[in-house]
Amino acid sequence: MKTIVELQDSIKGITMSLQNISVELSEYGKSTDNAPAVDFLKVDAIGKNSFLPHHPLTNCPQKSHYLSLLLTIALKNRGDLSAWQFLSRIAFGAGYTDGMESLVADAMTLNEARLIQVTDTVNQYGLKHNFVVDSLVLYTVMQEKNSALLEYMVSIYEILGVENAVMDECLTMARIIAENDKEAYFDNVNKWKYLNQWDFLGYMVKRDSRIVHELDGIENYEEEQVIVLDAKITGEKLPDFESHIYGEERDQYIARLNLSIELDRFKCKELVFLNCKFDEMNCIIAKKKCVVFESCVFDSSFNLFHICEEKRGGYYYYECDINPLFSSDYSTDFTAYNLNAWIYVGNADFKRCVFQNYGGGLPLLNMQNGNIVKSRFINCRKINWHGYTYGYSRGNVTFTYLLKIANGSIVDTDFEKCSNRVVIKGNDATGCFLLADNTDIANCKFTKCQNWVGGDFGRYASNYTYLLHLSSNSSVKDCVFDECYSEAKHDSDNHVESYTIACYKGNVSMVKKLTDTNEFINGSDTYRWQKEKVGVTNREIE
Repeated sequence: MKTIVELQDSIKGITMSLQNISVELSEYGKSTDNAPAVDFLKVDAIGKNSFLPHHPLTNCPQKSHYLSLLLTIALKNRGDLSAWQFLSRIAFGAGYTDGMESLVADAMTLNEARLIQVTDTVNQYGLKHNFVVDSLVLYTVMQEKNSALLEYMVSIYEILGVENAVMDECLTMARIIAENDKEAYFDNVNKWKYLNQWDFLGYMVKRDSRIVHELDGIENYEEEQVIVLDAKITGEKLPDFESHIYGEERDQYIARLNLSIELDRFKCKELVFLNCKFDEMNCIIAKKKCVVFESCVFDSSFNLFHICEEKRGGYYYYECDINPLFSSDYSTDFTAYNLNAWIYVGNADFKRCVFQNYGGGLPLLNMQNGNIVKSRFINCRKINWHGYTYGYSRGNVTFTYLLKIANGSIVDTDFEKCSNRVVIKGNDATGCFLLADNTDIANCKFTKCQNWVGGDFGRYASNYTYLLHLSSNSSVKDCVFDECYSEAKHDSDNHVESYTIACYKGNVSMVKKLTDTNEFINGSDTYRWQKEKVGVTNREIE
């Protein structure tokens, strides 16, 4: 940090620059041979039509202080239309409505005393980091650049007391904004040490957007985009093993709970959940609404449909219907119904999200027309037990999966210790960890993932089991399977097919198996098991 004497020297140096700038400011609005007049009406129109929303300057009553100081940077090198446009977008986005021409007049009054007042305002409202980033972006968009301008900017940073350690982050943020690199911005969420990442969110979202911090009361917001930021969304508490609620009593208790969030009821065109925590969440349903989940965590420890009670020396299993939208007919699988997963979405993207600790009898995710990007699934499982009460079988499951996606993609995503298991009494059970229809899977890693289908209480069944089941032009490319397996429990009299990947009307390339896993098959509608045509079993596929 500079001494008072050094800061005074900086202020005096800037004051001399301000005297020269005031001369330049007086020429704006006048046409000369070398520089045409600034069309302030055009500049203001650009600011109004393409303003930058959610700038922290909005909360500052002396907006002209911040903006006039930025304006001196633009004019230090005579300025240009790009600089005026950028300033106008900030000004109108922050609610400064007096227009850029009046801002020029305000900047002309900057002298040594007023400079101290202006910098005090910037610091008082916590805007110094925003000023550094905005000025760096301003410098980037200007057509002419020189070292004198940079020295002038650094002098202002010194007066504001900007720490050297912050500058690297400011430079990174300025580059992201100047390049409109939304991927880089969201890749760095929760990684900034000094900057408040949400202070710069306005550069990355739609102009007609509203930011809220909870779901309550936002159903009727009609903006093009509503962003739910940093919210913790907790589901209804379900009875667990320690609650000692069983059978019909448990079903009745659950029937009184509101166990789903239906996002289709929201009126906005696009609903964005940003950096939200879905804690012990129940069902999330959005069949039509366009939804984006960005940098969210989905965490649940429920073990639904597998509640065990020890009584009279034996174990008894109970099942229940968690939602009126689900069937209570235990002779059929829940996947036969449209609403059949913890998360059921028809037009959604999941980016940089984490899913962890899901369990129970429902699939974790059923989605279509969407993408999963740079996400992680950790310790998620689906377990279907047909259930026994006093030795009476309540039915079986004929088909089951943990994840289902149609008309989408899964890219740069990791699956760790996730599984799909079905225990049935009967024949012809089919299970897969991931069911993909017209979906591309690329650059993903599967570690210690499994799919298991078998009979109950030591019985054997005729089963088909796959880790990945692909259909309708789905593809797998550049993926890694490490300690993964797909297994079916059977006896010599029953037919069984057990593979890591089953592919119908799709293609698989560059798949690496780091450890022994099951066979890879590539089938067709006519010949379902063409292992000999692929010629690959338990070795790397080049």
